[in-house]
Amino acid sequence: MIDFFYKGGPLMYPILLCSVVGVAIIISKWIRYRQLIRFLERPPVEVVESPPEEFRRLFDAVRGGAGDQEISVIGTGLVREVEKGLSWLGV
Repeated sequence: MIDFFYKGGPLMYPILLCSVVGVAIIISKWIRYRQLIRFLERPPVEVVESPPEEFRRLFDAVRGGAGDQEISVIGTGLVREVEKGLSWLGV
């Protein structure tokens, strides 16, 4: 296999780089989705008592009696944070 790589010449290096980056993205997303699945499998009581760091601000706002608009702003910020970087995958 290494022989084919060397016979391919200098064009093989960008292909190798893209392959490594692609595998790294797949592994990163797989780890993130596994964390999300574990989070969704937790009972709601446990989630409210010990929320993940990302949702702590939202839960504190709900417990503190914040208005709907404030909770909406916090939720929108969380969605933006979760969706950060997704545009690069569409390229």
